[in-house]
Amino acid sequence: MDRTAIEIGEVCIGDGGFTIIAGPCAVESREQVLAAAHGVRERGAALLRGGAFKPRTSPHSFQGLGWEGVELLAEAGRASGLPTVSEVMAPHDVERMAQSIDVLQIGARNMQNFPLLRAAGRVRNPILLKRGPAATLDELLCAAEYVLAEGNPRVILCERGIRTFESATRNTLDLSAVPVLRERSPLPVIVDPSHGVGVRRWIRPLARAAKAVGADGILLEVHPQPELARSDAEQALDLRDFATIVDDLDRMDAALTMPRMRAVRGAITVNGDEPRAILEGTARLLREVLARNGLRRDQVVSLLFSVTPDLHAAFPAQAVREMGWTEVPMLHFCEIDVPGALARVVRVLAHVSTRRSSGEIEHVYLEGARVLRPDLVRAIA
Repeated sequence: MDRTAIEIGEVCIGDGGFTIIAGPCAVESREQVLAAAHGVRERGAALLRGGAFKPRTSPHSFQGLGWEGVELLAEAGRASGLPTVSEVMAPHDVERMAQSIDVLQIGARNMQNFPLLRAAGRVRNPILLKRGPAATLDELLCAAEYVLAEGNPRVILCERGIRTFESATRNTLDLSAVPVLRERSPLPVIVDPSHGVGVRRWIRPLARAAKAVGADGILLEVHPQPELARSDAEQALDLRDFATIVDDLDRMDAALTMPRMRAVRGAITVNGDEPRAILEGTARLLREVLARNGLRRDQVVSLLFSVTPDLHAAFPAQAVREMGWTEVPMLHFCEIDVPGALARVVRVLAHVSTRRSSGEIEHVYLEGARVLRPDLVRAIA
């Protein structure tokens, strides 16, 4: 299945990278949203989120600044250079919102607002579609189909937690949804750990988990002064919290690409118990080990040689020194005499530093030694 990659300005979601969307739950003032925008941009966010229309459980809670908030968010996006994300609540607001905001969010409560979904499908802006608190994954995918069916293929799915009997957290963040959705749909999948858990101190580990499970990005609530936030203050990160999370995610990248120690096995038979035969055979074996595994000499950490009892005219280690590998530590062993065993064999176990996985390592068996591991032998061009 070819993955859908959605370009938003210079940002691409779904291209194999990990996109961070951050900003305040609600746009409260010009000063607040500008401070948030510049703060998250400097610390690694790729898109700026901010709510102008807030569908709150209580009608007495802060409902957002409405169209004034849209204008302020758009201004903050321009000032910081970040594309913007904001929720649209009514079908008749879609086109107007699309003129100012880069990505239109359809919130969890509106996931099955079918007139809104159809209206979102008739604009070209990307649509960030949140899973409803009691929605199955099939229902989320069907909701996305309403947008797609109207001609807008630019849909981003968002797991933001579902309602269960557990009361310790605001919702239960269903991270299993990520691999399931990625298997069933080519659309990008992001995770909202802020709403998923609803408690500031638990967001950090869930952000790491979202990346580990294969999400295309995360959506985080970040406020310059969380204690003054007029919406969801208990789950708002401050800029220092946000920077720590970004650093965690960056270090995960480094860990995934960090070279690992791998072992490469090899063996070759030589023509006779003569120094040149042993040394040339050893040199050829080592060159093949490097070539077939895309290795450089400086990636060889150590070498362990053994020879059959019928080879004693020269040590394989001498070949290594003649090749100029003076810095590689080595050990050399003479094997015990085993009746019927293959004769005149030089074996090597090379420990190397590489980003290849164990399954990508190619072991090398040359000449008569091919019979030792026919399953690992390939023809030499």
